[in-house]
Amino acid sequence: MPAQIAAILAHELVHAAVGIAAGHGKAFKRVAIGLGLVGKMTATTPGDAFLAAVAPILAAAGPLPHARLDTGGETTRPKKQAARLLKCECATCGYTVRTARKWLEEVGAPLCPAQGHGAMRHDPLDADSDTECND
Repeated sequence: MPAQIAAILAHELVHAAVGIAAGHGKAFKRVAIGLGLVGKMTATTPGDAFLAAVAPILAAAGPLPHARLDTGGETTRPKKQAARLLKCECATCGYTVRTARKWLEEVGAPLCPAQGHGAMRHDPLDADSDTECND
């Protein structure tokens, strides 16, 4: 199994070395075969030369599985993009619009277009702010 993992990593590193645009073409094949990978280039496997070259590295690395990657409690998942536009809603009629945080901070919440409904509600801009701007 460790040899299979090393072969997969080698295959991906060949992509990095020759460039993604090269695909599994001549440049990829030349480097992959040079490393001892064999078989169809879209699904290479470790050949005898690869296994002989990687054996001392795998012996030094020790048995698998290794410990989990320590991320200090942080997730490795990509961060969710924060909403660019914040929802503002009239408490009286439910009319909604979206506006940038910048405008809420600089001039306050928009006014409902219905006569006399006033400033619209929005989510807090930060933990210390209330839900309505009456500037």
